[in-house]
Amino acid sequence: MNTTANPIVELRAELLSAASRRISAGRRRRRLIVLAVVVVAGVATSLSIAANGWLTGEPAPPPVVSAEPGRAVFVAQDGVIKLYATPNREGTYCLVVDEPWKPPSANDGGTCVPRTFLGPPLTAGVIGGAPGTWVVAGRVADRHARTISFSGPDGTPIERPIGSSGFYVAAVESGDPVCPAKDWNPTFVAYSDDGTRLLESQIWLVRTKPEKHLCWTSGTPHG
Repeated sequence: MNTTANPIVELRAELLSAASRRISAGRRRRRLIVLAVVVVAGVATSLSIAANGWLTGEPAPPPVVSAEPGRAVFVAQDGVIKLYATPNREGTYCLVVDEPWKPPSANDGGTCVPRTFLGPPLTAGVIGGAPGTWVVAGRVADRHARTISFSGPDGTPIERPIGSSGFYVAAVESGDPVCPAKDWNPTFVAYSDDGTRLLESQIWLVRTKPEKHLCWTSGTPHG
């Protein structure tokens, strides 16, 4: 976790402010986080190309744009969970995951990827979650990739679509107890439209010490 990513902290504060304004205007939603990420009228639906040329996606809502003008984009979604990406000053990128159980004011700093993690063409990491759920996100550096598959802590097969710029996000049930009985090291496989296996990599997500009722996550997406 990179706590120096001030634009991401500002992003969350802006999301909360925008949500409050919409509530006062009578546009209340069931969850504040949904309010905060709804694309309001007047925001173009065309692709927004970030300053580094590779990061594309639907333009972020005004609160996100105000934190990183013209750069932050919505890149992937799994149900109510949305993933945003924005380039940073270090020449890599940061991820912000909007989750229904976490308010925009959480100020968790986002998840910024260091240069040393940019090499692998397929990355994954646990970048969020709550009791009962892990939020897994990463990127596939192959423009032909359309889906990503891997297994949950209990071996359940999981498949999710790949969004803009190769990013993906998945909400995965962690079970009860939260810590798995053994380390969670699934094999990720990226597929093309016709089912061709394009990339494959085993990536650790959660380490566990069941005898101590202790586990910890990988955090930043890595290969």
